[in-house]
Formats: sequence, C-alpha cells, structure tokens
Amino acid sequence: MIKYLNVLINIFIALTVLVVFNSCNKDVSVTPPDEPPPNGYIFLNSNPEGFQIYLNNILQGRITPDSLTWLNTGTYNITLKKNLFSDSSFSVNVINGKRISLFIDFANDASMSGSISCSSTPSNAEIFLNDSSTGKVTPFTLHNVLPGNYYVRYHLTNYQDDSEFVTVSSSSSTSVYKLLINTTLWQYYTMSNSAIPTNNLTCVTVDKNNIVYVGSAANGFFSFDGKNWKTYYNSLSNQINCSIFDNNTNLLFGTPKGFVAYNGSILKQYGFMTSGLINYQIQSIAVDNESNWYIATQGGLMEVYQPYGVMYWLSFSDTSGNIATSYIVAAAVDHNDNVWAGILNSGVAVKNASTADWYYYATSNSMLQSNNVSAIAAGPTGEVWIGYGLDNKYGHGLTCINGSSWNNYYPTPPNSKTTAIFIDSKNIKWVGTDQGLVMFSSPASPTLFNNANTGLNINGLSGIAEDSYGNIWISTDSGLYEYKGNH
Repeated sequence: MIKYLNVLINIFIALTVLVVFNSCNKDVSVTPPDEPPPNGYIFLNSNPEGFQIYLNNILQGRITPDSLTWLNTGTYNITLKKNLFSDSSFSVNVINGKRISLFIDFANDASMSGSISCSSTPSNAEIFLNDSSTGKVTPFTLHNVLPGNYYVRYHLTNYQDDSEFVTVSSSSSTSVYKLLINTTLWQYYTMSNSAIPTNNLTCVTVDKNNIVYVGSAANGFFSFDGKNWKTYYNSLSNQINCSIFDNNTNLLFGTPKGFVAYNGSILKQYGFMTSGLINYQIQSIAVDNESNWYIATQGGLMEVYQPYGVMYWLSFSDTSGNIATSYIVAAAVDHNDNVWAGILNSGVAVKNASTADWYYYATSNSMLQSNNVSAIAAGPTGEVWIGYGLDNKYGHGLTCINGSSWNNYYPTPPNSKTTAIFIDSKNIKWVGTDQGLVMFSSPASPTLFNNANTGLNINGLSGIAEDSYGNIWISTDSGLYEYKGNH
C-alpha cells in the first residue's frame, strides 16, 4: 500500500513541474494603463450673482459664481436662470486642459431690465427708490431698472408721503400711482400711526375745550387732546353705540346695556337695577333746550329729566302705543323742542312740544322716501333732516322738513346708506354714508369725500362732530379723521 502511495506522489510532482515549465515558456499578458480624466474647466460669474447654472439643459446644482469641471473637449450649451430675470443661454467651446473664465454683466444688459412708471395726484412729487432720491418727479418712468424688489416713495410739500413695495422683472413695466393725502386739509389717526386703541369706531363728540371723545365697537370710549389718548372704563359694556353732550356739559354714551354720563371727573352708569330704563339697548340719545335727555332704545323712547337735581324716568305713551314699545333707531330735538324719533322700518314719530301729542309719518301719509329711517338731525333754523338705510326700493337721498314744508333731495351717492347727519356752526350739512362723506350748503351742489379723491379710507362713517376751530371730526370703522378745510 505504501508502495502505491509513493508512486502517486511522484506522478503529482512530475506533473506540477511540467505545468510550471510550460508556463514559463509563454508570453505574460499586461492591462494597458487608464486614460487620464478630462480636464476641461469653465468658471462662471455674473452681476448680480445667484444664477442657477444649466449645462446642456441639465441643472448642475450650482449658482454663480461657481465652476463646471471635468469637461471633455467639445461645445456646451449653458443657460443661466434667476427669478424675475429672463433666461440667458450661450455656447462655450471647451478644450481639454484649458481653463475658461466667463463674466456676464446683466446690469448693463438692457434686455434684462424692467421699468417703473411713476405717477401721482397731484403731480411733481419727488421719486425715491429704496430711500434714495432719483432726482425725478412724477410723472416719470424709471428705465433700466434691474429686476428685483424695490421700495418706491413719493414726497411733496404739504402732502403726506406715500409709498409702495413693487417687484420688477425683465422686459416688463410696473406702475405705481398714488393719490397723495393733502395734510393741510386732512389728518387721520389709526393704530398704525397713533396710540388710538382701535380703528373700529362708532361715534365722536367734541367738548368746549376741543377734547375729542370717541366711542368704539369693543374697546369702550377714549379721549384725545391733540397729543394724548386716554381710555375710560365702565362696567356696563365696552361697546359704545352713540354719544352726545347735554347743556350741563355731561357727556352721554349709549351702550347695549344702558348708558354712561361723564361730567369730566365722575362716571355715572345707568343700567340694570340702577335706572328706570324700559330697555337697556341704547341706540341714540338726544337733548332738549332744558338739558332733558331722550333715550332711544330697542324697546321704546324714554325721557329723563332732572328738576332740582332729582332724576325722573318717563316712559312715553300715546293712543297708538308705538313710541312706547317700538325699536327706536335715531332721535333728535329741534330748536322748538319738538322730539323726533326714527322707528325701525316704520318712519318717524314727532312729539309736539306745546301739546305733548305724538304724530306719526310714513311713506303712506307723508313725503318720506322710505320707512327705513337711519339718521335724524335738527338744524339751527328749525329744519329737520332725515336719512335712510338701504331697502329694496330706496336707499339714497334725504328728506328735509321745515314746518309744514317737506322736500326730498339727492346729494348722497346712489344706493348708499346714510349712517350719520351733522349740521355745523355754519349751517353746513355733513352726511356720513357707507360710500363716503358728503358736504353741502345747498343739496344741489354737494361735495363727496371718499377714497377715490382723498386717498383716505373714509367709508363706513359712524359719527361726525365739530371743534371750536371749525375742524370736522369723523369716526369710521377704519379710524378717526379730521377735516381742516372748513375754516
């Protein structure tokens, strides 16, 4: 057995030596060396920077300034893209091992620029671009403006500066028009430019010292002395519906939960369990020549009179009973102490001061244009002006009643709602509507102030008052406005 094993080992050794010997007589195979990588190179820079780089329409994930490397010899299409700019495409011939540097100045490329058309009313306002004067005045078009975001501002003496942020893109024109506010005629107070607590105002009154008192929809009432704002708190309600001064310099504020009397130092509240009110939803307050108060509520009209300092609460009653229980939307007292009350959707009721009788007027028995009375004001010469809310048939115009004479006029915008009527010391009528403020001495020649001709958001008027200088104060749902052109 051992003999056979030795024979096998010798055979294996012999074969191995033969294989090795034969292998040494053959050629050895060697792998050729790798080609060197391409070394074409493009460096791209631009003014302004930040353009995305596309190579043969493929985004490279790079923005200028940056490089494209490892390029083979050949022609490449490059596109640069940036928001607001037109795309810029060009071809580049690349040679292996050669560095190419390109600078593209878009700031001097007119095709990349846009323009800003600047205009204003009035004209000749100085134009500022990003707070730097352009040396130009409106109207003027700024050409060759590089795409981007800009701050455009206009300045004109005696007018409030106005401005706007605009976006300019390649080969486009952006327009900036501003109706500049005449500061010799108007001043306004909002939360953005003053310490007024809210913009949503409901009424305004001015005392003999020219302190302005303003009621709001949800922030109570506050005063303004020309510099400082002061807030007054009451526990009845922060919603103020109306305000008026009586002849004893008490300032009266109506709320949905009663009314407040303020004499300059003491705040008295007349609400639940503290008054004889038949209804606490106060809509309007009027005062007669004896400083008696007439409280218009959602449940009737009441008189409060105070002989010898004693307060009496009188609920009106008459044969029809309307004035005692109706929703009274407005109240006024004329110079003869006749009391006028607007009844919700039912016209007006008038109490004759001499006889204490009540008379009712509606479209069925008078020249009222609508039963939807919304505002009443009494003038110094005996006339009474009535305004209307919107309804299906009417919704604009005024009715003037002077004794037995009834006349209808149409100085307010068509299809507008009258929200307030005020007659100033010069017998000029001021009418607040939901479409602007109307002023007239003669209803045939009214002047309308609105956003279109003042630049002010004076729609949504709620109250009008006058100070001793003749300035007119207007409360709106967008702030407090002062008109100084009534001198």
